[in-house]
Amino acid sequence: MDAEASDDDQSIEAWFAARSTLLEDRNHPNHWFNRASDLRASAGAVWIGMEADRVSAERLNLGSGFSMGVACTPVYYMLCGLALELIMKARLVQLGYTDKQFGHHKLEKLVDQLQIVIQEEERRLLRFYEASMVWAGRYPLPRNATEQQVLDFWRLAGDVLTEAVPEITGIELRRGNDATSWENFHALWKKYAALFDLDENRKS
Repeated sequence: MDAEASDDDQSIEAWFAARSTLLEDRNHPNHWFNRASDLRASAGAVWIGMEADRVSAERLNLGSGFSMGVACTPVYYMLCGLALELIMKARLVQLGYTDKQFGHHKLEKLVDQLQIVIQEEERRLLRFYEASMVWAGRYPLPRNATEQQVLDFWRLAGDVLTEAVPEITGIELRRGNDATSWENFHALWKKYAALFDLDENRKS
């Protein structure tokens, strides 16, 4: 029995010595993909809450007149940005990148690291999601804010979220374009998720 116990102890020690560390395990591409998927789902839950504005506010006992659309829209944008950031990083981890190589929140830079070409319209959209993720969805102002930074963000938001309509008597009008609707965001997320090689992870 003692010999058997000793063999068992050695087997356990060998398993501990051979297994991945907790940090290595948590840095597996699948963990990055799963968290990106979780954030996508969370953005979807917020979107549904905003669509059912009055019912959601009443269900949550937020008070008469509370608007889920007003309160949650910046948070929805923030979650969209985070979901995009993590799905891009999931692929970069799969390609062998380390966190030191993508230790930032710059979505355009992540796209460049993935070596894919996108149109300027999509770049503007990613810049908008990036700002929402970094500060606009969480804080009223960016760190060390300047007047110009805030103005630039609102101009970007206007360009991304609205489109011009035909002029009427010389007045320029704009209307919402659904660029950040759930359907459009989800299509964008799936575009980047398609870069993730599921077969590659099944082999690892």
